Amino acid sequence: MTVEEDFNNKVLEAVGAVDPEDHRGAVLAGFRAAIEAQQTPEYRQIAIADAPAVLGHDQWHEVDAGIGMDSMRIGLELLRAGGHIAVEVNPALVTIMFGALTELGFAVSRGEIDTVDEALDGMTMLLDRLA
Repeated sequence: MTVEEDFNNKVLEAVGAVDPEDHRGAVLAGFRAAIEAQQTPEYRQIAIADAPAVLGHDQWHEVDAGIGMDSMRIGLELLRAGGHIAVEVNPALVTIMFGALTELGFAVSRGEIDTVDEALDGMTMLLDRLA
């Protein structure tokens, strides 16, 4: 299993632990799991440091986004279907939300944001603005 697959499995496990009717709670649990997974030494070393250097940026991004963008799209579609966001789910929105989540996780890793909770607050604010 690759570090990206392990990362995605942690997100799916967190989402699966939430009541299936609680779409917003499930998406936020997935966001939290993603930010937390980015904090592991293995992820930081392999996915952030080694993979871009070995694979090159384009191929690394293809692997990273190939898994994460699909999960983000599905989560946003659930939120839209449940009435939690009022905007159309399109590639631009998926990219914005995926980029925000990724950068928040990196910012926690670098110590620019103090806690996972603080990063999650940022994602919650974005969802609130989409409602």
